[in-house]
Amino acid sequence: MVQILLRYIACHGSRYEVLDLLQFGTPDAVVCHSSSGSFFHRPPSTITLSTRKVEPLGGYSLVLTTQPLTRKPLDKDAVQLLLLKSTPSELGVGNGVLPAERALQEAQLFTRELFRVAAQHCERDLL
Repeated sequence: MVQILLRYIACHGSRYEVLDLLQFGTPDAVVCHSSSGSFFHRPPSTITLSTRKVEPLGGYSLVLTTQPLTRKPLDKDAVQLLLLKSTPSELGVGNGVLPAERALQEAQLFTRELFRVAAQHCERDLL
C-alpha cells in the first residue's frame, strides 16, 4: 500500500508540494524542500518574474522513497527518508534553520501526516 500511496502522492505533486523524481529517472521517490526544516509550514521558493528563475534556498531537502538504499531490502510497507541539509555551514547558528535532529523529527511527522492525508484522498478518488 505504501508504494501505491507514494505513486499517488507523486502524481499529485502540486497538491502535496512535492516533486516526482521519476522524471529524473528515479522511480518510487519524491522530494520536497524546506528552507527552515519545518515541512509543515514551508515558505515558497523565491521566483523572479523577469527571468522565471527559481533561486535555491538553504535549508533541508527531504527525499521519500520505497527503493532500498543499502543491500538490505526494505519491508513491503516501508519508506525511507533522506534528509539533506543544504544550508552553508558558514551561516552558523541563528539563521532560522532547525538543527538536524529537530528537522528529522519534523520530517518524520510530516511523512506520517502526508501518507495519512494521501490515503484519505486516494480512497475518496476511488469512490
